[in-house]
Amino acid sequence: MRKALAICILYFLIGMARAQPSANVLLVTDETSPHFGSLLFQNLEAFLLETLYKQGYSSQHFFKIYSEKPNEHALPMLGKLSIDKDLLYFTPRFPFVEGKTYWVDINIKETHQVNEINIPIRTEQTPPKVTAIYPSSKQWPANQLKFYICFDRPMRFGEAYQHIQLLDENGQELQAPFLELEQELWNKDQTRLTVWFDPGRIKTMLIPNQEKGTPLDAGKKYELIIQDKWLAINGLSLQKDYHKNFEVVAADHIKPQPDTWQIVSPKSKSKTPLILRFQESMDFAMLHSGINVLDNAGNIIYGKVHISDQESVWQLMPDTPWQSGEYTIRVSADIEDLAGNNLSRAFDQAYQKHFDEDEPKDFIDLKFTIR
Repeated sequence: MRKALAICILYFLIGMARAQPSANVLLVTDETSPHFGSLLFQNLEAFLLETLYKQGYSSQHFFKIYSEKPNEHALPMLGKLSIDKDLLYFTPRFPFVEGKTYWVDINIKETHQVNEINIPIRTEQTPPKVTAIYPSSKQWPANQLKFYICFDRPMRFGEAYQHIQLLDENGQELQAPFLELEQELWNKDQTRLTVWFDPGRIKTMLIPNQEKGTPLDAGKKYELIIQDKWLAINGLSLQKDYHKNFEVVAADHIKPQPDTWQIVSPKSKSKTPLILRFQESMDFAMLHSGINVLDNAGNIIYGKVHISDQESVWQLMPDTPWQSGEYTIRVSADIEDLAGNNLSRAFDQAYQKHFDEDEPKDFIDLKFTIR
């Protein structure tokens, strides 16, 4: 009975989808878009998008893409559907070939709608480049938890670990220093990748640490290489290797101490930045997401965040001039230093001096006044 009911509901959904206006399909040609090289479907009702979302984008009742003119023997291309800001995208498993024609079969009306998509041949293409690696410091703690690789344009999924090398001071490549996740940790724009050192080798009470030791050793020098064959979404490679050299200092097992941070208040009626100085380098990404400034009424002060001095200085340049009054810097308790120690606990519990009796707070508030 349940199976029959499910079938009836599916046909009802398909019928509802067919009653809506025809869809338009476009190729995303903006190289700076994370959806570059994908097909964009427009003019779709929210009901259909919700249906696709609930089905996990696995249904091919509505959309099929072919590399040859559709017929009874043609097989649809492999790829994935995704929704971003209420827009539907199809990203092929293998990039579309320049100069080739593809057919898009859209089944949301009583009869099929078949669109031809011609993939243009690009005459000018810009190769990607690495813009930075964070931490920017040339000294990393022996228990460094993770680092970030930033690019100037969206990069491809699924290629990261084969293009990242870590060499010791003798030029020998370290074996398995990273936590190689099947789902790579990219930001939304696919321009910043998070790479974790193996946490099992950092926490002293775990077997990987006891058998292999930490990935990094204090007192030694290392070279991180981002290889030139790493491809961007536009199909072009980095062209040349990117190198970052750093030395390793003693491990850090101490939680950040907010009572040692320095606040430099701006003046009223100005747009000069509010400055928060730490006593150590902090996690680059968390400095962008883990700090808010509130006025006396609890409203967020919006502006541009700037990080400097090897991630030890946080600045907020407001969109509108500061006004006199009391303000709060609200810092997430999850904000971390380079070794993953946050405001509530040390990353390696073996070094936790004591556990608070109360549950850790979600945030701490730092007060300041503008005159």
